[in-house]
Amino acid sequence: MEAAERNREGARAEFFPDVSINALIGVQSVDLGKLLQYNSRVPAATGGAIQCCPSVNGGRLKGTLWACQAAIDARVAAYQDTLVSAAHDVRRRRRPVHRSPPANSAP
Repeated sequence: MEAAERNREGARAEFFPDVSINALIGVQSVDLGKLLQYNSRVPAATGGAIQCCPSVNGGRLKGTLWACQAAIDARVAAYQDTLVSAAHDVRRRRRPVHRSPPANSAP
């Protein structure tokens, strides 16, 4: 049951956007041998941000979340069926056994 709930929480976390920020700063040179010479170096910097937006997944995230919730519901229903079945078994076994009175007893 706990594993199913963790799966549901993971599916719910997929609804939040994922943002990655990258940066690179350094120097470059046309000739590798002149890279360390100050006058031939060219400063270089690149960067960018990548965002994965959950709204463009076409319902896949909702389907995954619903499937996880359905798995939890199925496990809860199976547990409840087990409890009801056990209660019926106890009730059946506790019923008194009706025996006919002995033949020689007076009414």
